[in-house]
Amino acid sequence: MNFDHMTSVPMSFEYATSSLALDFKWLIVLASVFYAILFGAIFWTRCLRACWAALLELALMQKLTKGF
Repeated sequence: MNFDHMTSVPMSFEYATSSLALDFKWLIVLASVFYAILFGAIFWTRCLRACWAALLELALMQKLTKGF
């Protein structure tokens, strides 16, 4: 029989394993959210950087062609 180390109360194997499985499910959910935010931020940063570079290039081309 397993014991809860916080209270030294014996608990069933089913309760211990279901609690452990629940902890792993939350860990997977939190890791998924973390990676979604991280890679989402990287993706949008790259998109914004590419858009900004395109706008700067367009402005530069207009500035160069304005003189001719």
